[in-house]
Amino acid sequence: MNTLKTAIHLMGNTCNQPIITINTLGNKIAHFNMATKANTNSPNGEKIITTHWHKLIAIGKAAEMVEQFVSKGAQIAVAGKLVNRTYKDANGYKKFSTAIIAFEVLLINQKAIA
Repeated sequence: MNTLKTAIHLMGNTCNQPIITINTLGNKIAHFNMATKANTNSPNGEKIITTHWHKLIAIGKAAEMVEQFVSKGAQIAVAGKLVNRTYKDANGYKKFSTAIIAFEVLLINQKAIA
């Protein structure tokens, strides 16, 4: 039941080309961003479209799949968990960051890059 508290399922479009790194254990890590849209109606009936931006991190096999198949503008579905972290910047100010650790990444539509 604990895993349901931070479970995330999203579908949207990638905003950038994934950046692939390798950690000290030799595992690939993919960092990329994703945009999702939410449709609502205003009190007077106008349609409002809101875009939400998400930081994603894929590790291991998921990162290898992202490296091989995902590019900027691709439509993907992601299943993962939400993680929050705090850190201090170079000036000593406390900063907060939220990301999604992607366990599964499904390529829905690959957008061709010209």
